Amino acid sequence: METNRRTNRPDPPRDRRQRRSRRRLREAMLALLVAKGYENITIAELAEQADLNRATFYLHYDSKEQLLVDSLEAQFDELVAAMKTHGAAVPPWSP
Repeated sequence: METNRRTNRPDPPRDRRQRRSRRRLREAMLALLVAKGYENITIAELAEQADLNRATFYLHYDSKEQLLVDSLEAQFDELVAAMKTHGAAVPPWSP
């Protein structure tokens, strides 16, 4: 169960559903990006890949460009978190 970081109480179901939908759309974007290339992706395909409908897509994003930016930012955040966690094991970069 996901909890609110500030109150340590369970998140309302609506918040969990919204996060889940956004995560599924980001995952769909990345999968289709690799498979088809950005220009060949449609919003209908993104929604289908995420097992959501187009209306749900538009509840979260105004465009596929906005979803792409959100997807890449989420990937970057994961990379930074992994580097912070495992950074001590990685030798420092040399100039």
